Amino acid sequence: MIDAPRVPKALAIVALLFLLEGIWAAVSMYYSMRAGRLSIDLNILSIPTCFGLLRLSKGWRSYAMFCTWIAMIGYPIASIYVLTLSGPLALSRFGVKVGETTPVHATLACIPYFLLSIWQYRVLTRGDVRALFGLSDGRRPLAGPPSASGTPEVG
Repeated sequence: MIDAPRVPKALAIVALLFLLEGIWAAVSMYYSMRAGRLSIDLNILSIPTCFGLLRLSKGWRSYAMFCTWIAMIGYPIASIYVLTLSGPLALSRFGVKVGETTPVHATLACIPYFLLSIWQYRVLTRGDVRALFGLSDGRRPLAGPPSASGTPEVG
């Protein structure tokens, strides 16, 4: 029997956060459809991202890194944009207006999400996590140059 590598707690938490984001997107899409609106939220892909991270799939890690980069770039840009607006901003949940907020409060709400995306990036790029996905941790390559047979030599 082959022992599967143990997923670090931090990576499991990152995967769980992706799962929650995907569930939120699914619920949001469901309520939009019930209200007669078509809403396609690509965050639904966060559900398979969760399971891909737990299975140590390189492809899903790449997608998670892409989403994390979008968040790390998007939150500061959105914050700066929101600060340029005047007047109250509408707050909505599942497409239904639930209140209003100020641009400053909206910007302050982005800060924890921005910090969370930085933490997720740090977890996904840690040496031990990269090694689980078969990637080099930056100190030594996991595979050497190709041998005569064309396959990399593992050392």
